[in-house]
Amino acid sequence: MTKAWDSLDPVLRAAIRGKKAKHDYTYTSVGGRRKDPLEALDPREALRPAYPIVRTHPETGRASFYLGRRLNCDILGLPLDESEKLLDQLWKHAVKPEFTYEHVWQVGDVLMWDNRCTMHRRETFDKSGRRIMYRAQVKGGRQYFDCEKAGT
Repeated sequence: MTKAWDSLDPVLRAAIRGKKAKHDYTYTSVGGRRKDPLEALDPREALRPAYPIVRTHPETGRASFYLGRRLNCDILGLPLDESEKLLDQLWKHAVKPEFTYEHVWQVGDVLMWDNRCTMHRRETFDKSGRRIMYRAQVKGGRQYFDCEKAGT
Protein backbone atom coordinates (compact mmCIF):
# COMPACT_ATOMS: atom_id res chain seq x y z
CA MET A 1 0.00 0.00 0.00
CA THR A 2 3.07 2.22 0.18
CA LYS A 3 3.51 2.03 -3.60
CA ALA A 4 -0.20 2.73 -4.07
CA TRP A 5 0.10 5.86 -1.92
CA ASP A 6 3.32 6.97 -3.64
CA SER A 7 1.65 6.91 -7.05
CA LEU A 8 -1.67 8.44 -6.00
CA ASP A 9 -2.83 11.52 -7.86
CA PRO A 10 -2.07 14.68 -5.81
CA VAL A 11 -5.74 15.76 -6.01
CA LEU A 12 -6.84 12.50 -4.35
CA ARG A 13 -4.04 12.85 -1.78
CA ALA A 14 -5.34 16.26 -0.81
CA ALA A 15 -8.92 14.95 -0.63
CA ILE A 16 -8.04 12.34 2.00
CA ARG A 17 -5.35 14.15 3.97
CA GLY A 18 -6.29 13.96 7.64
CA LYS A 19 -9.46 11.97 6.95
CA LYS A 20 -10.57 8.89 8.86
CA ALA A 21 -12.80 6.04 7.80
CA LYS A 22 -15.05 3.86 9.91
CA HIS A 23 -14.62 0.15 9.30
CA ASP A 24 -17.43 -2.36 9.55
CA TYR A 25 -17.06 -5.20 12.03
CA THR A 26 -20.56 -6.63 11.48
CA TYR A 27 -19.17 -9.53 9.44
CA THR A 28 -16.05 -11.65 9.82
CA SER A 29 -13.42 -11.93 7.11
CA VAL A 30 -15.16 -15.06 5.78
CA GLY A 31 -18.56 -13.36 5.63
CA GLY A 32 -20.13 -14.72 8.80
CA ARG A 33 -22.11 -12.33 10.95
CA ARG A 34 -20.56 -11.51 14.33
CA LYS A 35 -22.74 -11.96 17.44
CA ASP A 36 -22.52 -8.47 18.93
CA PRO A 37 -22.87 -5.75 16.27
CA LEU A 38 -26.26 -4.51 15.22
CA GLU A 39 -26.32 -4.01 11.50
CA ALA A 40 -26.92 -0.39 10.52
CA LEU A 41 -28.69 0.42 7.27
CA ASP A 42 -26.70 3.67 6.99
CA PRO A 43 -22.96 3.09 7.51
CA ARG A 44 -22.62 6.52 9.15
CA GLU A 45 -24.78 5.28 12.04
CA ALA A 46 -22.89 2.04 12.73
CA LEU A 47 -20.86 1.76 15.91
CA ARG A 48 -17.40 1.07 14.56
CA PRO A 49 -13.84 2.23 15.11
CA ALA A 50 -12.39 4.97 12.91
CA TYR A 51 -8.85 4.89 11.52
CA PRO A 52 -6.74 7.22 9.35
CA ILE A 53 -7.09 6.39 5.65
CA VAL A 54 -3.37 6.97 5.26
CA ARG A 55 -0.91 6.05 7.96
CA THR A 56 2.78 6.53 8.57
CA HIS A 57 4.85 3.43 9.21
CA PRO A 58 6.51 3.92 12.63
CA GLU A 59 9.79 2.34 11.54
CA THR A 60 10.24 3.50 7.94
CA GLY A 61 8.37 6.80 8.16
CA ARG A 62 6.73 6.05 4.82
CA ALA A 63 3.06 6.73 4.19
CA SER A 64 0.69 4.05 2.94
CA PHE A 65 -3.01 3.43 2.49
CA TYR A 66 -4.77 1.96 5.50
CA LEU A 67 -8.05 0.80 4.03
CA GLY A 68 -10.40 -1.70 5.63
CA ARG A 69 -13.12 -3.79 4.07
CA ARG A 70 -15.10 -1.83 1.51
CA LEU A 71 -18.49 -3.08 2.68
CA ASN A 72 -20.17 -0.53 4.96
CA CYS A 73 -17.12 1.70 5.23
CA ASP A 74 -17.48 5.47 5.19
CA ILE A 75 -15.26 8.53 5.50
CA LEU A 76 -16.03 10.63 8.53
CA GLY A 77 -17.27 14.14 7.83
CA LEU A 78 -18.35 13.55 4.25
CA PRO A 79 -21.86 13.13 2.88
CA LEU A 80 -22.45 9.46 2.12
CA ASP A 81 -22.47 9.91 -1.68
CA GLU A 82 -19.11 11.77 -1.59
CA SER A 83 -17.66 9.17 0.77
CA GLU A 84 -18.75 6.35 -1.54
CA LYS A 85 -17.30 8.04 -4.62
CA LEU A 86 -13.97 8.76 -2.93
CA LEU A 87 -13.67 5.26 -1.45
CA ASP A 88 -14.45 3.76 -4.87
CA GLN A 89 -11.63 5.82 -6.40
CA LEU A 90 -9.18 4.80 -3.64
CA TRP A 91 -10.04 1.10 -3.88
CA LYS A 92 -9.82 1.14 -7.69
CA HIS A 93 -6.31 2.58 -7.37
CA ALA A 94 -5.17 0.44 -4.43
CA VAL A 95 -5.94 -2.91 -6.08
CA LYS A 96 -4.20 -2.27 -9.39
CA PRO A 97 -2.04 -5.24 -10.46
CA GLU A 98 1.20 -3.30 -9.92
CA PHE A 99 0.40 -3.07 -6.19
CA THR A 100 -0.65 -6.68 -5.67
CA TYR A 101 1.05 -10.00 -5.00
CA GLU A 102 -0.70 -13.32 -5.41
CA HIS A 103 0.86 -16.24 -3.62
CA VAL A 104 0.61 -19.68 -5.21
CA TRP A 105 0.67 -22.01 -2.22
CA GLN A 106 2.90 -25.06 -2.00
CA VAL A 107 3.29 -27.52 0.86
CA GLY A 108 5.50 -26.07 3.59
CA ASP A 109 5.03 -22.41 2.64
CA VAL A 110 5.11 -19.77 5.35
CA LEU A 111 3.89 -16.30 4.54
CA MET A 112 4.27 -13.18 6.67
CA TRP A 113 3.27 -9.58 6.06
CA ASP A 114 3.18 -6.27 7.83
CA ASN A 115 -0.44 -5.20 8.39
CA ARG A 116 0.72 -1.62 8.82
CA CYS A 117 1.34 -1.30 5.08
CA THR A 118 -0.36 -4.31 3.46
CA MET A 119 -3.91 -5.27 2.60
CA HIS A 120 -4.64 -8.95 2.29
CA ARG A 121 -7.43 -11.27 1.33
CA ARG A 122 -7.81 -14.89 0.43
CA GLU A 123 -9.68 -16.77 -2.22
CA THR A 124 -11.88 -19.71 -1.33
CA PHE A 125 -10.11 -23.02 -0.90
CA ASP A 126 -11.03 -26.67 -1.19
CA LYS A 127 -12.63 -27.48 2.16
CA SER A 128 -11.98 -31.20 1.70
CA GLY A 129 -8.22 -30.56 1.71
CA ARG A 130 -6.08 -30.22 4.81
CA ARG A 131 -5.34 -26.64 5.78
CA ILE A 132 -3.40 -25.64 8.88
CA MET A 133 -3.08 -21.99 9.71
CA TYR A 134 -1.43 -20.29 12.65
CA ARG A 135 -1.78 -16.62 13.32
CA ALA A 136 0.56 -14.55 15.41
CA GLN A 137 0.02 -10.90 16.14
CA VAL A 138 2.37 -8.37 17.64
CA LYS A 139 0.83 -5.61 19.70
CA GLY A 140 1.43 -2.34 17.90
CA GLY A 141 1.01 1.35 18.37
CA ARG A 142 -1.69 3.72 17.25
CA GLN A 143 -2.40 4.47 13.61
CA TYR A 144 -1.34 7.96 12.64
CA PHE A 145 -0.26 10.04 9.68
CA ASP A 146 2.72 12.37 9.91
CA CYS A 147 2.77 14.30 6.63
CA GLU A 148 6.14 15.89 7.39
CA LYS A 149 7.80 12.58 8.18
CA ALA A 150 6.12 10.99 5.18
CA GLY A 151 7.40 13.76 2.92
CA THR A 152 4.02 14.84 1.60
